[in-house]
Amino acid sequence: IAGKEIVANGSAIKSIQRGTIVLSENQTSKAATISPVITGKTMLSFLGASSRGQTETFYDKTGHHFVRISLTNSTTVTANREFSGEEPATVSYEVIEFY
Repeated sequence: IAGKEIVANGSAIKSIQRGTIVLSENQTSKAATISPVITGKTMLSFLGASSRGQTETFYDKTGHHFVRISLTNSTTVTANREFSGEEPATVSYEVIEFY
């Protein structure tokens, strides 16, 4: 490991990117652009999803509890949900690239 950037930086993490994707009430899929990463050295974390609904009766209208995310390629994170629902859903993600 001597001479590698992780020693100079004191960390094995090269970059961290966080963001949100808002799926409108008719959308089941939407992509967000991120700074380029090497996909084989990158981890994608789902940080949660929410909607503006205030009660349990809104859960069946948002589809936000059926959300999946993926690192589609080196510059794209995609959020998908099973159905569009009647309310928008906000999806939060974190991309960590390692050396």
